[in-house]
Amino acid sequence: LERRSGDRRVAMADKTMWQHREASRVATQRAEALEHKLRYITSGRECKAAERRNAVLEQEAAAAEHARLMLEERHRAHVREAEAKQSAADSRAAAAEAALERTTAALRDAQAQVDVLRTELESVRGRAQRSASTLDAVLKWLAPFVAARPPEA
Repeated sequence: LERRSGDRRVAMADKTMWQHREASRVATQRAEALEHKLRYITSGRECKAAERRNAVLEQEAAAAEHARLMLEERHRAHVREAEAKQSAADSRAAAAEAALERTTAALRDAQAQVDVLRTELESVRGRAQRSASTLDAVLKWLAPFVAARPPEA
């Protein structure tokens, strides 16, 4: 979202910079055309009017050039800001990726422990069942002896 916003601002700055550059180019062309005409003007009044128009056009060209320079600086600042944000986002993404790798490794280790514990549990269950059946057999074998034994006083 920040990157799109920065891209939009950069695009708008580029468009404005182009407009000012074009205005500067047109004003410069007009000034050159008027200077060319000025060479052929003979009347003093026409010459003064042409000089005034030329001065106005020079001011417009200077203002357009100043605006273009300001926009270029703003554009460079936006680019620097966007690059810094991109770098920070890349760093966060790398950290998240490393954390994901660590978590995945821990999960694999935990799964391996669960598998080992399941195997041990199955082994213990088997031993318990064998012990229970052995105990049952011993109790069955002892049952006649216990029944035949006189009660204790």
